[in-house]
Order: sequence, then C-alpha cells, then structure tokens
Amino acid sequence: MVDSRYDVQADPVIGTSFATHLLKSEPAGGPDEFAYLSIRSSASHLPGDYGRRWSYLTLFPSVNIGLQPESVDYFAIYPIGPGRAIYRTESFSLPDPRPEVQAARIAAGRVWEQVQAEDNALTESVQRGLEGSSYRHGYLSPQEPGVRAFRDWIRERLPIARQETRPWDTKAA
Repeated sequence: MVDSRYDVQADPVIGTSFATHLLKSEPAGGPDEFAYLSIRSSASHLPGDYGRRWSYLTLFPSVNIGLQPESVDYFAIYPIGPGRAIYRTESFSLPDPRPEVQAARIAAGRVWEQVQAEDNALTESVQRGLEGSSYRHGYLSPQEPGVRAFRDWIRERLPIARQETRPWDTKAA
C-alpha cells in the first residue's frame, strides 16, 4: 500500500528513528488496500504531502507512534522476561463523521491488523532462531537503519553489548 522506498532518519544519540513513505497512487494488494487508497480523506489539515504518507516515529527502546492522515497510533512493548513482552496499543483520530473517512479508518485498521500479524509471526520466528543452537550474532542489514540505530543505542548504554563474546553465550566458539 506504500511505496517501497522510504525516508529514514535514525539518531542513536537521542534514541529516535523516523521513517516515512508515500502511499501508492494505485492499489496493488487486497480489498482493504483498494478501499483505503480509493476513499481516504484529502487530509487537508496536514502540511505538504503528509496527507499522502504513513510515517512512524520510534522512541527507543520500545515506543512507536504511527502517523497516518486519519489517525495517530501508539504502541509500546513492555518486556516481562526473556523472550516475553506485553504489547499495548491505542489509536486516536480527529472527529469526522463523514462516511468516507469512517470507511477509510476501517480499511486502514484492517491493513494494520494484517501488518501486525505478519510482524508478530516474523518476530516469533526470529526469537526461535535466536534461541536455536546455530545462531551467532552478526551485523544487521543496512536496509534497517532504525534497527541499527537502536542496536547502537543499546551498545552505547550497555558496555557488555560491545563485547565480541558474552559470558552467557554458550554458543561462542
């Protein structure tokens, strides 16, 4: 639903990442994407082209704010133990009873649910991989500057995270 190119500004010093990308002109996905792109509001209350963008502000270590023309979504992750966390979310929007705005919000919510389900499956898969016997720590993809900035933020604050081998790593050579 969004252009594959996106702008990312990550700052590991202050602990933030901001990513933004334009919505596609033509839908390429399922019915909810088509509905959202076809009926979304003009978002004349937003400056520049932000009425045609979905953006994400991350506050390290665990707060994300999604900015869409129709709403602002907040979600936070609270660690509760090794490999376990609680996820909290809330959505806020300006009052607008117009049917097309309500329909766009419903379609966007369905898209977000699908994206979240995909992210959850990916996160669970990565966690299983991290717990596997063949995992070795390594470099992160340059395509994820926000994740890399978060890693750098952790390394700056936790000296043990800068060590090549860790005392608890039983898989170290």
